Amino acid sequence: MRKWNQHIVGVAVVILAAVALFAFKSWEEWLNVALGAWLLVSPGCWDQARPRT
Repeated sequence: MRKWNQHIVGVAVVILAAVALFAFKSWEEWLNVALGAWLLVSPGCWDQARPRT
């Protein structure tokens, strides 16, 4: 589930960035910021930050 989260959010960021190129809306930029923040925070939420032993 951890890798799927990153893949899905990454694809969403790419799609929103492409949409923003053609039809700029300010909410798209803020949604991109929120998704980017989630990509930074999610490893800790999914307990992925700790190395496995």
